[in-house]
Amino acid sequence: MVLVTGTVRLRPEARDAFAGSARTVVAATLEEPGCHAYGFAFDVGDPDLVRVHEEWEDAEALRSHLDTPHVAVFSAALGPLVASPPQLTRWVGAEARPGLTD
Repeated sequence: MVLVTGTVRLRPEARDAFAGSARTVVAATLEEPGCHAYGFAFDVGDPDLVRVHEEWEDAEALRSHLDTPHVAVFSAALGPLVASPPQLTRWVGAEARPGLTD
């Protein structure tokens, strides 16, 4: 399992444009082999901060995702919308367990 988490800081006027582009890339990505979860969420305490959450079967599925046309389109659209570069972390080998305690 590979997880990707992080944040994207948007320009204040870019929320609606981001949401439109995000809807498109999320719909296409969720159809990809090896994608277990993929989404963005606006932070309730900071309207210009977007939280990123992705779950992939393995590193190859993530690599394939990064080479798709819908990611290229999304990346190009993202450029003028962000206030600073996305801050992303890739977590490899995560073991999923239901609930918050063992």
